[in-house]
Amino acid sequence: LKELPLSSGFLHVSGSLSYAAQEPWLFEGSVRQNILFGSPYNETRYRMVVRACALRTDLEQLPHGDQTLVGDRGVVLSGGQRARINMARAVYREADIYLLDDPLSAVDTHVSKHLFEQCISGYLKSKTVILVTHQLQFLASADHIVLLSDGKVITQGSYQALRSSGTDFSKTIVDNKEEEEEEESNKEGTFKRTVSQTETTKYEVVEEVEEMRTKGTVSSQVFHSYMTAGGHWTSMMFLLLMFCLTQFIGSAGDYWLNYWVNLEEYVYHREPNSTTLLPDYPFYLSQTWCIVVFTLLIGATIIASLVRSFLFFYMCMRSSMWLHNTMFASITRATMRFFHTNPSGRILNRFTKDMGSVDELLPSSLLDVLQIGLVVIGIVGVLVLVNAWLLIPTFIVACIFYFLRNFYLKTSRGVKRLEGITRSPVVTHLNASLNGLTTI
Repeated sequence: LKELPLSSGFLHVSGSLSYAAQEPWLFEGSVRQNILFGSPYNETRYRMVVRACALRTDLEQLPHGDQTLVGDRGVVLSGGQRARINMARAVYREADIYLLDDPLSAVDTHVSKHLFEQCISGYLKSKTVILVTHQLQFLASADHIVLLSDGKVITQGSYQALRSSGTDFSKTIVDNKEEEEEEESNKEGTFKRTVSQTETTKYEVVEEVEEMRTKGTVSSQVFHSYMTAGGHWTSMMFLLLMFCLTQFIGSAGDYWLNYWVNLEEYVYHREPNSTTLLPDYPFYLSQTWCIVVFTLLIGATIIASLVRSFLFFYMCMRSSMWLHNTMFASITRATMRFFHTNPSGRILNRFTKDMGSVDELLPSSLLDVLQIGLVVIGIVGVLVLVNAWLLIPTFIVACIFYFLRNFYLKTSRGVKRLEGITRSPVVTHLNASLNGLTTI
């Protein structure tokens, strides 16, 4: 497979290779799709492979035969069925060399014997087969045996040579021979029980739950849960007070700038040596004091904005942590049926994309909404003090933007929700591809 670097010697592989991993890998599709794995469908060869891999009875008992969906990671199948489908995928592919990594460990004695006789020694008799196994009863049929221990080659050779080698391997073979004789005596009764269990097996197809997609406007309960997760209601009231105070100071700065400009204009245009002030200016401040007041307002705005932003993002961070911990606790306490009916990509999507939006996009969007909303209120308040007639066009523009907002949100909200649920299958496919990267 060339997965490990060659430290010494040389390696030469002639011909194509087909591989069945020790850990069965199935993707979310039908049984036939997992066996074909993109290869063209040949009915004769397909039936021969199904028969050789002891899958015919299983396919007959499945609700939809080989069109039955195996689910995420093959959750609707047993461990032995997953192992045989994994082996059938490797056998179905036309190759010169077949590397089967311990495919017999997940099945019982009789099925393993069927696989070895009908598949490895039968269907693949004209091919080169490298079989990794711990079941020593099949060694007599091997042309060449390599004994490995701790990643090193202990001994190798033919079956007869290893029996007469005088190593511990000989004792292992003798002990295994006695086990074979004992198993042979119980073969008939065990076989009958196995057939009886197979006939009475009922397959419960675990259907995948469709991902929920909310419709309409966002419920106020969602906002309430998010805000209360960040702290007590007193903290929320104090944060709202800081937003209002910051905007009040900022609007006061705008109003003071307008007052200062008009005052300077009045001073510039008043008659020389006149001490009479207009009614709009009952008191007079020097330019120095005007600068001092404006500087204090700007400084207070900066300080209030920093405190407001710090408290707001601290609240958002606590809300995000609470949501993550609550979701993680729910996942760890969920039953196995939850994982069988919900693909791994959907769960990963919740912890990656959705939590990423809560951590990054939601706080900045909420801050913009609150800040811009209060800025608009402050501007309207200044307009009332400066020129109340400007409220008429302001009201008209506000109505236009309100209808535009409603029209835009109907589309954008649906698109965002659709994007959220369509990302899960992509994550599921990516996760399955990474898990089966060696097989692919």
